[in-house]
Amino acid sequence: MLKVVTISGPSGSGNTTARYVFEERGYKIIENPPIEALDVIITSLLTDKYSCEKLCVILEIKYAKEGVELLKKRKDIDLLTIILTTSPESIVKRYSLSRHAHPLAVSEGISLNDAVLKEVDYALSCQDLADFFIDTTNLTPKELKGVIYGDIEGKTSGQLTVQFTSFGIKNDRPKDLDMFFDVRSLPNPYWVPNLKDLTGLDQEVADYVVGFDITNKLLDKMVEYLTYLLEIVSEDGRPYYNIGIACSGGQHRSVFVAEYLAKHFADKYHVVTNHRDINRVEKM
Repeated sequence: MLKVVTISGPSGSGNTTARYVFEERGYKIIENPPIEALDVIITSLLTDKYSCEKLCVILEIKYAKEGVELLKKRKDIDLLTIILTTSPESIVKRYSLSRHAHPLAVSEGISLNDAVLKEVDYALSCQDLADFFIDTTNLTPKELKGVIYGDIEGKTSGQLTVQFTSFGIKNDRPKDLDMFFDVRSLPNPYWVPNLKDLTGLDQEVADYVVGFDITNKLLDKMVEYLTYLLEIVSEDGRPYYNIGIACSGGQHRSVFVAEYLAKHFADKYHVVTNHRDINRVEKM
């Protein structure tokens, strides 16, 4: 069966980086085809003459919903859909710095800000259709590649991919979370002088946080709840589930808890972690 991956997102959200992942995996790439031609293209690639095993289709975000809905009707392909999004402020900043023209602003004769907001709205309207809905606001290209590589491996193995995303709640919640836990009630290493500049990846921080009864009780409750929840998610056929862990700045407690949960569930699921704010400068 032909494997088909679709990638779409607002201009400047990481489409090119995502495309490179699939090029490196040997996928045939087709970029911005007319939606009306998708059926013809897929059918052609299923013939002996043009046969291929893996296809990646880059869809304009404006037409992504129509394209994905069309492809989901086909029973002769194995479809995986990736929708990227990012904050409008990030895209405006990127275009302002690069001095490049935004394609939608040019084609529709609207301002850069209006074009960006339109494309982000298009992406959000596709969220329910996506296997992977990824917020790239605070991801470097390398980090985005890592997230996608991990997701592909989980999907192709038939195993649920569970991502644990740590973040600072004061820096806003990532748009691509399925749920999140707030762990600000745990003792904060930030106020301990020799721990302030470390992170939840450091053993000293882990030893400090786990040294309190409230931490152990909360971790036990979280594990109990997620054990039940992830079984339901897996049985429902979901390929991917993104769980956020929030503390104040995203440097200490949330990172520790995300790592703890990732290690706990790694034997049963394909697990990845993303520490969104770990390199931010903490300002209290």
